[in-house]
Order: sequence, then C-alpha cells, then structure tokens
Amino acid sequence: MTTANFDNILGMQFSVNYDASVLTFVETRNQLLLTPLPTPSVVQVANPSAGNLTFTWNDPTAMGVTLDDGTVLLELCFNVTGGSNTTVNFSGTPTSIEVTDSNEMSVPFNGDNAAITVNGGGGGNPTGFTLILPDVSANQGDQICLPMTTANFDNILGMQFSVNYDASVLTYVETRNQLLLTPLPTPSVVQVANPSAGNLTFTWNDPTAMGVTLDDGTVLLELCFDVTGNTTTNVDFSGSPTAIEITDGNEMNVPFNGDGSTVTIGGGTPSLNLRVGSLTTTVGGDFCVPVQVTNFTDVQSFQFSLIYDSNALTLDSTRNFNRSLMGFTADSVRSPNPDTILVNWTGTSGVTLANGATLFQLCFTANAGGATLIRPSGAPQPIAFVDSNQDTLPVSTTNGTITVGTVFGPDDFVLTLADVNAETGDQICLPLTTTNWTDILGIQFSVNYDPAALMYTGTQNELLLTPLPVPSVLQVANPSAGNLTFTWNDPTATGVTLDDGTVLVELCFTV
Repeated sequence: MTTANFDNILGMQFSVNYDASVLTFVETRNQLLLTPLPTPSVVQVANPSAGNLTFTWNDPTAMGVTLDDGTVLLELCFNVTGGSNTTVNFSGTPTSIEVTDSNEMSVPFNGDNAAITVNGGGGGNPTGFTLILPDVSANQGDQICLPMTTANFDNILGMQFSVNYDASVLTYVETRNQLLLTPLPTPSVVQVANPSAGNLTFTWNDPTAMGVTLDDGTVLLELCFDVTGNTTTNVDFSGSPTAIEITDGNEMNVPFNGDGSTVTIGGGTPSLNLRVGSLTTTVGGDFCVPVQVTNFTDVQSFQFSLIYDSNALTLDSTRNFNRSLMGFTADSVRSPNPDTILVNWTGTSGVTLANGATLFQLCFTANAGGATLIRPSGAPQPIAFVDSNQDTLPVSTTNGTITVGTVFGPDDFVLTLADVNAETGDQICLPLTTTNWTDILGIQFSVNYDPAALMYTGTQNELLLTPLPVPSVLQVANPSAGNLTFTWNDPTATGVTLDDGTVLVELCFTV
C-alpha cells in the first residue's frame, strides 16, 4: 500500500474489502514507522470479518506527517484460495473514511484499487532481511528444535514479529541456544513469549543503538516443540499477535521475509543434540557444567568448538570424561586461546549413549556479574558427529547460560526494583524498595529502560522521607527516553533511617 500526496497528515481511518471466497487474509507485513522513537506509531490494521479490513492511525506527536510519493505504508498478504480474478478495494465500510491534516481539516481521499489476476502458482527465493525456520521430519512423541537463522541481517536496530503453530499438533516447550546479539556490558537476546497456545512473539532492540550485522546462516535461537499430533503441519512467521516491524540503524523500516518450517510427522530420525548445562553462581564462584548429548547413536567420532567470554569466565579444568568413549580424556580437549575450547574424539567402533549422557564437564571461575553463554560452535572447528557407517549426523545445539549474581554483604546499601510479568498494552508500576537504608543524608543515581519496549508514565506512592515542616521526597526526572534520574538530600541534615522493604516510590510504565 503506497502513498501519493501524503502531506501533513494528522490521522486517518478507512476500510479495504476483498472477496473472501477467492482470498484469505493472512497478515500485514513491512509496516512503516510513521513516527519515530520515543513515540513510534504504525497504521493499525484489523480483520473484523472475512472480506473486510479496517485501518486507523493518529499521529501521537500531533505534528502531522509528510511522506514521499511511493512510500510503502504496509503490505497486505493473502492466500489465493479461489480460481477467479478479483479486486481488493478501498471503501468506507465497515470503518468510514476520514483523513485529517494538522490543521484538523478534512482531506479528500482517493483510493487506487488492486486487480488480482489468478493464473496459477509462482514463487522464488526471498531477498533482503530474512529469517528462516528449516523443514524437519519427526515422529509423534518426538521433541524437535527448529533453529531460526538469518540472511541479510545488516545494521539492524530492532525487530518484532510473531510465529504461529498448530497447537493441536505441536506443544511449545522452550527457546534454546539464544544468540547474544550484543556483548557485555549491555548483553541482549531476542525476547520470546508464548502468550497463548499457537502463538509466539519476538522482540529485540539494540541497547547500544549502534545496529547489529550478522553473517548469513547465523542461528538466532532454537524453538523447541513436543510433537503431539500425527499430521504434517507448518510453523510460520506472521504479524499476529505482534505486528512485524524491522528497523535498521538509520531508524528506517526494513522489509521482512520469513521462510517458515514444514514439520512432516511420521518420518525422519531425530537429530543429535549437543547441549551445555546452565546454572546460577556468584562472582568469584567456582563451578562445573556438563556437556551433554541426546540421540547419540552409533557415533564413532566427533569434533566441535565451544565458545565462552573469558572476561566473564576463567576456564580452570575439564573432568569426568565419559568412560564409554575409549580414549576420550583431558588430552581430547584443548584451549588454544581464551574464549575457545576444541574437542575431538575418534573411536574404533560406534558408541551409543543414553539420552542426557554427559560427555565431560567444564569447570570455570566466574569473574563478573551478569549472564554469559557457553555455546557450541562450528568455528574455528566445525561441528561433526560421524557414525560407524561414516555418515555425518544432523546435529542441533543448545547453549549453556551462566547467570552470575552479585553478592550483597549483610550491611550493604541496596535498592531493589521488582520483577513483573506483563502483556503489551498493560500498565505496570515497579516498587523501589530499600535494604540497609541507615542514617542516609543524600542519594543520587539513575535508572535505564528500553524506550522501544516501555513508555514511562510517571511515579506514584512517593514516600515522605522527612515530615512537616520540611517535607521531602525522592525527586525523579525523565530527561530523555530510556533514562530516569533520582536525587534526594535531607533538608534537616540529620540523616534518615528506613526499615528494610520500605517502598520509596513506584515507577510506572506502559508496555
């Protein structure tokens, strides 16, 4: 849907009608960000009934928006189910046509309709920014993990989209092997939610605001499902319930291509899974994690790499090598440089291990707080598991997540913000509570948040830190989107002591 003479527009609403016996509406894609951060907006599209689409948009800045002729507002996607030619038409039903400019004057509307000629199939490889889920085969009762890979992931600043699956055939289990898109000290991964059976939502925004580029074929994450049905099904990218929006480092909308997965039920051999264990520890803590396998059947040799952040972790040793693998010892594992571990083993015959068997353990010391990954990798040494017939086996991988917590001493001054769960559109208020607030005369600090995910709306329930006649509260300011500043000084100059768990203030956001 492209524009002409879109000049100083403040708001619009209209409808589009189509023949539901010929076309089935699928989704809206590639929606243009009409106003940028911190007040992003797109055209809202609804499908209230078969054959009818409704469109609404109002400028949240109240300034009016002008677009170049030919600008793509969005794309409407349909499945062609009928065999006759048809049209897709602008109309005033069910939502009436209204277009308003920044002077709050009505603007005449002109719609140039689409003619659809139905003459058979087509297709081709997608170009541009692309996310891919592979086709797989499985048996009822299997668990499958679908790696989501990238193509043309160039200078991307943020993205959101949905994936839909048939909940009568597949049960979502978890997301694994998530790629750390930005490193410490501002680590980020794609956030995945399962708001309802059959629907997954995905969001990510670059906390560095620099834009991220990935090699083609990079695995963003793996989606894991239990196969509960016995019919072939699809796992598809879509714009519902979360609309598709991809933004580059220039804050420009990027067209989206999604190559979904066909899951063929009733055939195929489950892939071997190479998994690193996850755990939580503390700064300075010593720990060991297992390197485990599933579907390790008749394997005669293997090799792979493991990558970790040597700033966050120090490799101390390897131990507990699986005794079923003759000749697999500490000499089979080497670390040519910090961050990299290379593993190699070759046996004289095929070996089968129970699901969940540990190949060996990695032992580290945690150097810094935060979350960090230990991930199987195909570089610098490719991943290869070969059976006794010298066939290379399909392999999936699962990262280990090491969460390193900060240890607070019994007398440390601590401020805490609560963890909450929320859905898009909710308003949340986070209580800021105290520990060891003893004889405090003044404080100042900042709180940061992601303005693409949260909109700050204000504070509530501020604590009166000093009473009349010299009342005082914590002063909160929002100097820029994503940043809050806090200051307080005791006007009595005597110092204030609070009970542990006292709520200083609540910070409120719209999700």
